[in-house]
Amino acid sequence: HAGSASVEAEIDGSNENRINAKVKADSIIYSGLKVSKLAIDIEGRIIQHVINVMLMLPENNIRSSFSGGYKNGAWDGSIYLLEAKSKDYGLLKLVKPSPLKLSSKHFRLGAASLINSSSPERIDADVQLDMQPLLGSARVKLQELNIARLNPFISKIRLYGNVSGSADGHWLPDKKMKLTGTLTVNRASINGSAAINVNKAGAHLKWDEK
Repeated sequence: HAGSASVEAEIDGSNENRINAKVKADSIIYSGLKVSKLAIDIEGRIIQHVINVMLMLPENNIRSSFSGGYKNGAWDGSIYLLEAKSKDYGLLKLVKPSPLKLSSKHFRLGAASLINSSSPERIDADVQLDMQPLLGSARVKLQELNIARLNPFISKIRLYGNVSGSADGHWLPDKKMKLTGTLTVNRASINGSAAINVNKAGAHLKWDEK
């Protein structure tokens, strides 16, 4: 059946500068992604508010909560809840709140870790980037990540198996970059117009501009 969406927003122009906004959508398809339900709630003041996001897909639910404020052209705060739940592969959950800063000039995500309490799955990320010019570092580490979690977000192929690895990138002055990474794939398969099965594979990457 046809989907529906609604947006409600109210900003108080007084000294409080309060904001109250709600976005709701049900049974929609966006770029091939089937969304059962989307809800975004923002409440508080411009300089200090809470954002709650819920995304429900046919096989996955994602919830996140942010606390922070907008000032001097940047949103600065923290992400204190992030859960990605798959009915087949369990729950990935943020271990503890992580600092987050977003603007046209900066992107900061401090030491964020997602774990699955019932399996070895784990994702670690730490990003400290200045955008103009691009300077800083980004680190990502994966442990036994079940890549089937990506299937609801892609079309034409289906992925299965576990991936472990790490990537460490540094953007330096004079537009130079250093990048190192490793990747290990275990018992993986790609099913599309043709089927590809991988029992075990590994790769190493090193890029150093001098």
